[in-house]
Amino acid sequence: MNNYTDGVGGPNSGSKYTYVNYSENVYLGYRYFESRYEAQMLGEDNVGNYDYDAVVSRPFGFGLSYTTFEYGNMQMTAAEDPDLGRDIITVSVDVTNTGSRAGKDAVQVYFQAPYTDYDREHHVEKSSIGLATFAKTPVIPAGETVTVEVSFDAVDIMKSYDASGSGAYIMDEGTYYVAVGEDAHAAMNNIIEAKGVDAGGDAALVKEYTVDQFQTITNDLVTGEPISNQFDDAVLEDATYLTREDWSLMDGDELAYGDEFIRNPDGVILSGRKAITSEVKEGVDAIGWESSGIPEEAENNADVVWGKEGDLELIQLRGKAYNDPMWDDLLDQVKLSEAHELIATAGYNTVAIQSINKPKTFDC
Repeated sequence: MNNYTDGVGGPNSGSKYTYVNYSENVYLGYRYFESRYEAQMLGEDNVGNYDYDAVVSRPFGFGLSYTTFEYGNMQMTAAEDPDLGRDIITVSVDVTNTGSRAGKDAVQVYFQAPYTDYDREHHVEKSSIGLATFAKTPVIPAGETVTVEVSFDAVDIMKSYDASGSGAYIMDEGTYYVAVGEDAHAAMNNIIEAKGVDAGGDAALVKEYTVDQFQTITNDLVTGEPISNQFDDAVLEDATYLTREDWSLMDGDELAYGDEFIRNPDGVILSGRKAITSEVKEGVDAIGWESSGIPEEAENNADVVWGKEGDLELIQLRGKAYNDPMWDDLLDQVKLSEAHELIATAGYNTVAIQSINKPKTFDC
């Protein structure tokens, strides 16, 4: 998804207004690929230009083995947990080792929530498939079968967030599909098959779960705390967000870098129907201490010295006390760019700093 803008003209345009707007919503990874694939298989008119096989080489959940497995006899029950007051869905499936060697398999259970008129009206985005739970089998000798059983909280796993409507989680009324598959794509094909469309799947590996009445979950299921939107100020009114109502928004690069420009209320030119606020613009324009965003009461470091000429090396301070004044002289030699790199790439190592002859270290 094109959602990184390096200036009005697109990437590397030379403009200083650089910002990121995460416009994918929930459609990341397999949630996007499989959702658009289902729309294509079901013949929906919102698919756009899409070729699943051209963009996915290995689906989510894919794995290799020295043997092969076959699923069968899927069973599902739903029973209310008296303590939780919610249904627990239990799925069992027979896993047969159809190869010539012993091996283990990861049984994956996926679900699909209904996409309703309420969702469309209130911009509730949900993927066509999501991982509910999984379990690994024991070692299965060649030719033998084991039964795997897994359970999950129906509401906790299959709920959706309704930011524009209730500002809470919801369970739509309607039919939810629960499917077993060796990976996300196999489970998606099984669901499509259960809907009566030939996708090379197995409808016998799909069960239905029905919610009779629309539900709103206004308190956290674990803590009991009230649920409310936390990032309303991060939603850009002029931005175009991806929706399953129109997958063609992903086609081409016109979404982020089109020829059609708009201006925000402050007169800043923006590209491709994107928008940045005046606060973001001020932050980009600011330099030094003013760019830090640190509250006024914090210690001002505007007088910190960077890149001062000197010949001190880090090794010379071995054994020196923490408050030895040589440390200040040494740090004055460090360039600001070196400090940025040191902090930004500090995962399990520290980079070399040429100005003080500090070697790279590995800190696992």
